Amino acid sequence: GYTVGVFCMALFIDRSSVGDTLLAVAPPGLGLALTLGLLGVFQIPLNPANLIILPLILGLGVDNGVHVMHDYHAKPTGVYILSASTLNAIIHCTLTTMLGFGSMMIAAHQGLYSMGIVLTIGVGACMMVALVPLPAVLSLISRRQQAQQPPQLKIADETSSIAQVA
Repeated sequence: GYTVGVFCMALFIDRSSVGDTLLAVAPPGLGLALTLGLLGVFQIPLNPANLIILPLILGLGVDNGVHVMHDYHAKPTGVYILSASTLNAIIHCTLTTMLGFGSMMIAAHQGLYSMGIVLTIGVGACMMVALVPLPAVLSLISRRQQAQQPPQLKIADETSSIAQVA
């Protein structure tokens, strides 16, 4: 709970918008839920070590959400599409993190193995949420905002037509 509270405060300070804060927190929140579901499917039990690292998954997952939200605000007009540079950055950063945590799975100690697999699954789940549903939701939001805006008059065209008449 403390982790989520601190993230939300930091994200609210970044954008001063409750909506943007909730959207940026979606990847770690949904990613954590997806992680717990995958752990159940693969029958990986939760133990005290795994419970301790769950805030770490949230911390790593919120980074992807912040990058997507900054990319969204960098494109104020038109329907939102995730930029290739943001996509590549998220994929490369997340995959290197997953490789680092995945290396813990070769340990002989059962606790380190368990932490490695949970962290790898968790960080991957957060990446998938940041790259698939979050940009889709932002695309729908930008589409709705674009439809609600009245058509803009082209003032430059009107002044040039007035000058031609004169």
